[in-house]
Amino acid sequence: MILLIDDEPEYIKNYKIALEDEKFQTELITNVDEALSFIHTKKSEIEAIILDIMMPYGDSFSGEETNGGTRTGARFYYKIREVLPNTPIFILTNVSDENIEEQFSNDKNCSFHTKGRPFAFAETIRNRLKGAK
Repeated sequence: MILLIDDEPEYIKNYKIALEDEKFQTELITNVDEALSFIHTKKSEIEAIILDIMMPYGDSFSGEETNGGTRTGARFYYKIREVLPNTPIFILTNVSDENIEEQFSNDKNCSFHTKGRPFAFAETIRNRLKGAK
């Protein structure tokens, strides 16, 4: 299963459709609190995670910790890694921030992608996961 974590379901729905066209089972969760709970309970079923870098911080983070939510995805990434240390994480964003991207550069199971082409992105995921098996 591919877990999509994004607070804008109307925008991410095309990614969900594209992934389902590639025959992936998907689950969309729109807040970090529910996503964290889901990850803990379904960790053995999750093949990959698509994470929006900019999300409201919910109860899992304080406003200070995420700079008002602009870095929630970056902080959430570390919480995911505590539970799923080797699961591929695809960070999907409209925000260009070299400091954030640099944080993930040492993780071979993490990649940074700009939003905009859901079907090409789904093909990237298919190729990545197919290569991992």
